[in-house]
Amino acid sequence: MSNDAFVPHPDRLFPADPAVREIARGLYELEKDQPIVSPHGHVDPGCSSTTSRGATPPRCSSPLTTTSTA
Repeated sequence: MSNDAFVPHPDRLFPADPAVREIARGLYELEKDQPIVSPHGHVDPGCSSTTSRGATPPRCSSPLTTTSTA
């Protein structure tokens, strides 16, 4: 058994077409060190731990909803 760590190919997620892949590489190099900006809202972790799978109670249905512990 080998102790060598698996290193995935750097182009594994780029298109197969060589011309398009070259463009993708260039775009990736420009952006790879930038922070991720996600449009998804925050959901209180307590919602997922207290609800059954697939349930969407009103207090957890909106990312803008906050729960009060008072």
